[in-house]
Amino acid sequence: MNAWLTWEPSALAAWATAALLIAGALAARQYLRAGAPQPLFLRLAGLGLLAVMAWQPSLRFVERSDARRPLRILVDDSLSMNLVDTKRSPGEWLRLATSLGRFDTSAQVSPLRDLEKLQVALTDLRHANEALAAARQGDPIASAERERLANATGEAARAATALRSSAESVGCAPQTLASLDHVAQAIAELTDVGTIESLLSEAVPELRQQARVDDDETAIDNAAAAEAVQLTRGMTRFDLATAAAKRLRTMHPADVKISGLTGPLPTEATAAASPLSAALRDACVRAAAEKFEAVVLISDGRATETRSLLASAAAVGVPVYTVAAAPEDRSPDVRVTRIEARPAVSEGQSVVVRVRVSQRNAAGQKVGLTLTDGHDSITRPVTLANDNTFELTWPTVAAPGVRLTARVDGVNGELQTENNSQSTFVTAFRRKQRVLLIAGPGGRDVGDLAAALGGVPWIDLKRPRFQKEDRKPIDLPDAEFAGANLIVLADLPPAILSDAAWASLTRAVRDRGCSLLVMAGSGDWLADPDVARRLAPLLPTTPGPRPSWAVQPVWTVPSRFGTDAPFLRLDESADASFRAWLGRPKLGRLLAVGPPAVGARALLVDRSTQSPVLVDAAAGGGRVALVLTDEIWRWTEADEEAAKRFWLGLADTLDDLPYAAERDGLAITVDRVDATAGRTLFARAHAANPAAGAVTCTVTGGGGATFGPIPVRGFLPAGSRFIVPLNLPAGQFDVVLHQGARSVQTTLTVTADAQQELADTTPDAGFLRRAADATGGASLTLEEIGRLPELLVRQREREERVGSYAIWSSPYAFALVIACLGLEWALRPRARLA
Repeated sequence: MNAWLTWEPSALAAWATAALLIAGALAARQYLRAGAPQPLFLRLAGLGLLAVMAWQPSLRFVERSDARRPLRILVDDSLSMNLVDTKRSPGEWLRLATSLGRFDTSAQVSPLRDLEKLQVALTDLRHANEALAAARQGDPIASAERERLANATGEAARAATALRSSAESVGCAPQTLASLDHVAQAIAELTDVGTIESLLSEAVPELRQQARVDDDETAIDNAAAAEAVQLTRGMTRFDLATAAAKRLRTMHPADVKISGLTGPLPTEATAAASPLSAALRDACVRAAAEKFEAVVLISDGRATETRSLLASAAAVGVPVYTVAAAPEDRSPDVRVTRIEARPAVSEGQSVVVRVRVSQRNAAGQKVGLTLTDGHDSITRPVTLANDNTFELTWPTVAAPGVRLTARVDGVNGELQTENNSQSTFVTAFRRKQRVLLIAGPGGRDVGDLAAALGGVPWIDLKRPRFQKEDRKPIDLPDAEFAGANLIVLADLPPAILSDAAWASLTRAVRDRGCSLLVMAGSGDWLADPDVARRLAPLLPTTPGPRPSWAVQPVWTVPSRFGTDAPFLRLDESADASFRAWLGRPKLGRLLAVGPPAVGARALLVDRSTQSPVLVDAAAGGGRVALVLTDEIWRWTEADEEAAKRFWLGLADTLDDLPYAAERDGLAITVDRVDATAGRTLFARAHAANPAAGAVTCTVTGGGGATFGPIPVRGFLPAGSRFIVPLNLPAGQFDVVLHQGARSVQTTLTVTADAQQELADTTPDAGFLRRAADATGGASLTLEEIGRLPELLVRQREREERVGSYAIWSSPYAFALVIACLGLEWALRPRARLA
């Protein structure tokens, strides 16, 4: 501990000192006249102490802790750690075996090791110079920093001498030896560290080359080295990390606790996920509570959860040292990173599967992409780019569903293919989509829509027939609307539906969640005041002037809202899809209406004027779409299949996905029946009458454990559709929807799936560096674990505590003043003074 005095006088310190000097002079005069000077010294001592205290002296000190505290080591035990990395040279394998204590090279001459020691010594020398420059002149701490600088200089000189000797032993060139002589001379003359490192850099290339040759020859010629390399070469990342942790236990003098990411260290890596950030945060919290010195993470850096948790780990204040368990991988790799499909369909319906394929160091190669259910398969050749999304259509899905696996072929040089496939499950319900088409005669678009919807087995199309001469309103019962999933209105004769039928239609859309498709048709039925009055509350446009036809060529393209709509995507890439839209025939007529309402989306627009062509919006619990042209038949003439896909895709988009269970006005389903533990999935719920009471959800596990009530969020304010976020462990669960005394339930199976963990097994040294930098630690490789004890010593040196003790306000100082003055006062009678 170093200590020194500091003075922090106040503005009155000089006046107080002058007053005390005057008081001392008067006391001396009084005692000298009395001829008894003995008590005078006590009076002067007390006044002198008061004068010193007026200048507010403080004792400042710096303490450095040399106490060695326990160390916590986390070993990544996720499945990606089971891989074996073979991309190392024999010399690199030998250095790795040496760092793990499997081979002793202390008797070998190695310029590389001596070079590393000199570089570490130069780093210490720089730090010592900076600390001395920062110390104030005359402070006692400066002398300690000068001593530290002398020690660092001596260590650097010894390291330079050893490096010069080993370089000469392996036969380095005279120019290299001369550079090392200049380095040693510069260290002796206390030259700037930057200049020394510049001189050293001239010799580094040959030193590294000679060291590599020496190590490679040793690995081949030395039997013990060859055996160590052979044993180390076959170890997985987890085996290497475990060996490194045990090696650190022997090197650290204090207690070392080794564990996996979330529990005791297993014998092999089995965790299906690697929550590195969360594990670091929890380990730092425990380390702080148990006063551990640091946390060491040995991992490949692959994290499967959000990395924003690093901030909370850094806030704890415990340094984290990371050790990369795998080298940087430059081998080619192809992986399926995502597979998307509609989670639920009706039995017999086809499904479009979008597969995202990523690659590393394999751009431009052609591979096969296969979609299979285990029996049948579809294969297409694809060319790899940076990120690719490909579409494959599975022709039909039978109940209860199908598990589809997308698999991409490997490329030459690929080390592992565990991430070359991913699966998803598409549920198929034995229910048809019920469509009620209420349209007058005529209209080619209506005919094409009816042909498309009526030509597939999963749609039940019902179409009441009306004639233009019909004058009497027709009263369709509630059952006609209540049984429909989608209602289509087009070219209705004026007043053909009764007020009761219009009320039933409105209730079906707003309360029951049915969808509505309104088509402009070939006439002016939307311009009829009676129709406009009844449809206005449902339409996704704001009231405006009377609808009128604009007759001019219209080039229709998707808007920014429509580019991601599956039924408007004409190609796999956005650019190619846009070009395909420009290749479609122009439309000659467009119905001009008011602008889209608040919350509405114009999915198709006129490219020139951005006028809406297809608009959709929510309406209570359902959705309403408005088609503002009657010339989509032009697309049918150009490409009949593409136009059919448009109508079927529009119907699928408007129709709510099938529900697994429906009863008493409640319905619920879980979109993914193959849910994976650790991922959030969503249950969809529907309540026909939201006003009947609050909608809640509970989840009961197979063992009787209950999760809930789980938050239920409505799609829309006061809507009838809800979503339920679920994040469950592995197991089988009953998901129950409640509203008052009514309930409906479905089952859900959650499995532990390794796809997420093995989607990308490339080592991520960047994450390890960020974790170390954020917490004040350091990032190392397995070959550098021998430096960790030295880094911990430096950390303890940095953990100095600067404190101060205010002498001027100390009770001991005041007690001494009182003692001097009190004793002087007691002795005054002997001097015959009052």
